[in-house]
Amino acid sequence: MSLPLNFREVPNSIPPSLATLLQKIEFISIIKTGEKICTNTGSFVDALSWGGSVYRAIHGESRQGNIRYIANIIEEAIRGFDDFPNHRRILISTIIRCKRGVENMFQTYNEDPLTTSTLTILLANIELQITRYGHLTTEPRPPIPIPIPIPVPTSNVNISRSAPETNDIFFPNDVEDLVRQNDK
Repeated sequence: MSLPLNFREVPNSIPPSLATLLQKIEFISIIKTGEKICTNTGSFVDALSWGGSVYRAIHGESRQGNIRYIANIIEEAIRGFDDFPNHRRILISTIIRCKRGVENMFQTYNEDPLTTSTLTILLANIELQITRYGHLTTEPRPPIPIPIPIPVPTSNVNISRSAPETNDIFFPNDVEDLVRQNDK
């Protein structure tokens, strides 16, 4: 996927290589639940449609290839904090928006344990960057939980269903919740 315009180096502006990276991150950010991406064409198809499956097959798309594409972009974005120190604010703002798209992919692929485990790691990596650089932006951080199962004792909790004592799952809203839960 390439930029629709040929960006040139302009003083006091976003460098062309960063502009390309930001475009890729924004592409991830607009993924909706129930959509699958087509990285070769920069488009989306409905996850449950036969037509979408045929379209993806014709264009050589695969779940593993697309997850690898997303992971590579996120890794490139993380390196971008060192490569573009004067543009960290715009980079973290874009990454915060990107998190929503990865969470939507998690929902789309919730039946595939390998894919969701990979996406969980990507979400944790995004959250680490938000924790480290989030102070640079005013971009709102939606409190969407990272699905990391953590056993929670239920001895002091009133539960209306019968469940084994340690099978409840805690979904932290962010890294701080995870740290607080582990400190208990």
